[in-house]
Amino acid sequence: ILKDPKIKKVGQNAKYEHRWSQARLGCRIKGWIWDTMLSAHALYNARRGVTSLKFQTLVNFGIPHYTADVDSCFAMETGNIGKGANVINGIDAVNTDELCLYNALDTIFNFWIYERHVKAFGKWENKLADAGARSHIDGVRFLLESSLTFADMEAQGAYVDLAYLECQRTFCKTEIDKLREEFKKTKLYATWQKHFRPVQLGSGKQLAHILYNVMGLKQEKKTESGEDSTDKEALLSLGVPDLAPYFRMKLLEKALTTYISQIAREVVINTIHPTINLHVPVSFRSSMSDPNLQNVPIRNKDIGIIIRGAYKPRDKKNGVLVE
Repeated sequence: ILKDPKIKKVGQNAKYEHRWSQARLGCRIKGWIWDTMLSAHALYNARRGVTSLKFQTLVNFGIPHYTADVDSCFAMETGNIGKGANVINGIDAVNTDELCLYNALDTIFNFWIYERHVKAFGKWENKLADAGARSHIDGVRFLLESSLTFADMEAQGAYVDLAYLECQRTFCKTEIDKLREEFKKTKLYATWQKHFRPVQLGSGKQLAHILYNVMGLKQEKKTESGEDSTDKEALLSLGVPDLAPYFRMKLLEKALTTYISQIAREVVINTIHPTINLHVPVSFRSSMSDPNLQNVPIRNKDIGIIIRGAYKPRDKKNGVLVE
């Protein structure tokens, strides 16, 4: 059934089903014609959080919480990682009858939503044809074909040099400790310490109070709530030399926590398999998570070298970087 292209298939997040059927069953699905997650995004792309099957079932048929019996097991973290895409769920702990009922409801609701979406797109077909434009249905199928290509890319993954990554982790920790001690010797830190005990170096509010209220420095940039900003652009405009080790320390902390730790968390046998999405940005561009390889730092040369150096071509072959 799965391999027969004559038997048409509809899915909710078909990319996921496509990838894992191949990984777990050794079966490459043929005959995909629709993805209700992508069609929901095409219909309601200006709204966030509306593409899930549960939400679409609720708004289309008024049926809430049909997954209640199995939700707790999907959220169960039985792996030794606890975060990210490598969390192991506890679906095998669900009663077989409850699991079969959940699967049956998932299937029928998915098909009903497919019928609703095709009908919704059909209302636009004549107008688009009169304007000489391609149909929305063609657009959804293009997104589907693209997502299946992304499934292959996810499965292939990207090779990570773990030894290099661990060296950079050690380097960052050592440098952060040095910079913290260097910053503690500055007059700015001494002033900070007089007004706050304990000094919280990660507190933007504490730093803003010292710079703008105690030291009386001025700059124009504000936060959304109207407070004086403590982002790098605002702080650089102040021209305070004592902030130099602070800037470097915060930069390396971001490299360590946002990039190095996330990459290490997601690695499986020296490879990361990021998730590539087509149902998130309203512009219909792709996005990526676990980790986000579309957001690997490059503007700062020091951090760019630290992070980008972790990704290596397999078997010492050539790699291609695309911007």
